Parts: sequence; C-alpha cells; structure tokens
Amino acid sequence: MIGPLLRLNAAARIAVLTGFASIATAVQAIKLGAVHYLTQPAGADEIVAAFGKRAGDASIDLAARATPLEQLEWQHIQQTLLACEGNISLAAQRLGLHRRTLQRKLQQRPSGLSSLSTRNYSRNIAMQYADGADPQRGQAIVPFDTYRSLTLTRDEVNPRIARITFNRPARLNAIGFETPSEIRAAVAMANQDEEAHVIVLQGAGPAFCAGYDIGLFGEGRAEHPCKQEATPWDPMLDYRVMRRNTDDFMSLWHSHKPTIARVHKYAIAGGSDIALCCDLVVMEENARIGYMPTRVWGCPTTAHWTYRLGPERAKRLLLTGDLIDGRTAQAWGLVSEAVPAAQLDATVDALAARIAAVPSGMLMMQKMVVNEAVERMGLLASQTLSTMFDGITRHNPEGLWFRRHAQVNGFKAAVEWRDSGRPIPEGEAARRAIAELDALIAAHDAP
Repeated sequence: MIGPLLRLNAAARIAVLTGFASIATAVQAIKLGAVHYLTQPAGADEIVAAFGKRAGDASIDLAARATPLEQLEWQHIQQTLLACEGNISLAAQRLGLHRRTLQRKLQQRPSGLSSLSTRNYSRNIAMQYADGADPQRGQAIVPFDTYRSLTLTRDEVNPRIARITFNRPARLNAIGFETPSEIRAAVAMANQDEEAHVIVLQGAGPAFCAGYDIGLFGEGRAEHPCKQEATPWDPMLDYRVMRRNTDDFMSLWHSHKPTIARVHKYAIAGGSDIALCCDLVVMEENARIGYMPTRVWGCPTTAHWTYRLGPERAKRLLLTGDLIDGRTAQAWGLVSEAVPAAQLDATVDALAARIAAVPSGMLMMQKMVVNEAVERMGLLASQTLSTMFDGITRHNPEGLWFRRHAQVNGFKAAVEWRDSGRPIPEGEAARRAIAELDALIAAHDAP
C-alpha cells in the first residue's frame, strides 16, 4: 500500500504500525517510503509524533519498551491463526495445544490490549462454530492434520455415519488449491471404512462453501493453469487441471456409499458444484444456492443443474447468475429438503441414520441404478463441454477483464460489479478496459 499511496500524493507521510515486527519488514517499509515503523505497544501520542520524525533516536531505551510476555504469546497465537486462515484446530496442532486450551487463551485478552486489537481474531472463534458443523465432532478416521481444508470423522453416536467437514471457516470454506483432491481422498477413505454406510458433507463456520477462493484464483497474479497470464493461453492445459477438479468433486457422486450435503447459509459458485454432486441435499430454508460466475468468469463444470431442474429452470438460473433460497430450491426439485436452521442438524442426522440402517450392498446397488440412468441422459458429456467452456470464460476478453479488475481493485469490487446487474464489458470494450488496467498494474510494479 505504501507505493500506491505515495503515487497518489508524493508529499504524504506514512507511518507503519504493526503487531508482528521484524527487521525485514521494517527495512522494506522504509525503502518503500515510510517515514517511521512502530511496533506494539505504541500510544496515540507516539503515533502522531512519528509523522514528524526526520531521523532515528538512538537514546530510546529498548529494554524499557519490551513487550510483556503475555502479549508476545498472544501475538504468536494470532500470527499462527492467520497462517492457518482462522482454522483453530490446525492452529492448535501447530502450537502444541489442545483445541479447548487455545480457545480459552483466545477468550482471555491480555491486559494492555484494546478490544479493537483482538476483534478480528475473536471473530475467528465465532466463525468457527457459528451455524456450522464442528470439524472435530466424533472419532477421527484419519488424523485431523491429514488434510488442510477438511476433516474426516465417524459420528460419535452412530458410527455408520461418516462426516467430511470443510474446515476453512475464515474463508467461508472457499475452495483452495488442495480442496478438490482432498475431497476425493476423504471420500475414498470413507468408502474403505467398513463401518461407515453413509457420508455427510458439511461446513464449519458461517457457510457450507462460498465457491472458489477468488483471492487465490482471481486476485492473485501468480501463473496457474486455470488463470494463465501468458498469451495465447493453452486451453488443454486448463482443461486437464479443471477436469481433474471436476472429477474430484464427482467422487461424491461415484462414491459407493450415499452422500448427503448439509447446506447452511451459502452453497454458491463452485460450492454449488460440490453440493449437487451429492446424492441428497438438505438446506436451511434461508440458505442460498446458485452460480453467479455464469455472468462472467465461470461455467458450472459438474453440470448437474439441467438434470435436477429441467431445461427451463436451469436456464433461468444460469442465464442470470441469480441465487435462490432453500425453500425455492426444494419447490423446484433442486434439493431434497429445506428446513429451518434450528432443525438442520436433526433433519440431516435423522436422514443419515435412516439410510445407514440399510445394508451397504443394497445402498450401493440402488445408487448405481439411478446414477446410470442420469449418466445415460448425458451428464458426463455435459461435464466435458462445461469444463472446457469454463476455461474459455476465464481467458476470453470478458474473463480477463474480470481478473484484471480483481487484481487492480480487489476481488470484492470485481464480484460486486459482476453481481450488481451492471453491463459487463465485452469484446472490444473489454479489451480497452484490460489495456487500461494493465497500464495501472505496470505503473504499480515500476521501480
């Protein structure tokens, strides 16, 4: 941020205030043009005075400024939480603490720290359990640190029920680079578990799954097969990677054991792709489902919409990118049930228990019959086409404009434009906008 601010106003004086100090970041801040670099603890008078500094002060007694031990521990915990994207279970493992011990420490703010200093991290605690599933509920089928994006457990009451829980609550369980392959791996492990008869797919935190992490796939500028910066782009390279993701999601469909998606708050974009690969979907009445990237930068690769809704209603959603709530999704036949939020767990658990009481061989045969019928209607051929088209949407002029807009203005601004109903630049208009955005990026990167 220092460089862009100074380009807007060369006379600006910038002081950096940080809770996680290091020599490297201090040197980098000063090289970029900051006039001062302050670390906690720092009072308001010191911050104001920093803007008037012209030179360092060698007389400062550093020993007198030492940060209290409890604050150092707190800062280390927050830094670990940040690296774990708010995942308390993973952070506890890295810190060598029991999860409940870490939760207690997070709830006990050290003296000398304001509530503002801890607000974001306290929010992580709330996000971990607000409306969502507990990622460590039950007995671990594999160690909790096996996967980065999810956990795999056996229900503590009914061991015939396995649970796959998305566990990136701070990112609304958005799909990261490792998520697709970890879904496939967890499904395979659950299928190998002789005791498990049914798999429940659910999300920790405030949402089931908010789709692909646009901060990674859209806003980031690193080269990736699915967002190639080099031109001309290689469509088959994109297809190979995205087809692997599609097939990973479809492991839920091909699973020998029935799969149930427990959807709360949001199953949107790629999150809806995942949910609809499950055999049954149970939603909160007020939860939302849909595929907004059909407006720009996406095509639903698992292609279940037509086969669940029929062509009329599938087109109604895919041509607009609109979301529908759980009640509408149930009425249209997209999902099995939609219930009040307070009844979601009980409804999913009762359905899973009912299915789990059936011999696994019987479940497998009935599922194979239904899947075969849908696949003969053309599901797998539709997935080939939609996965190929998805790559085109991310590299055509409109898709590249969306990516550049996210890179310059942030993914939230890009998504807001996409979903607002404003006309999206296309063709030559998109190419002109891309050239302007490229110029801004080049100016930002200039030494």
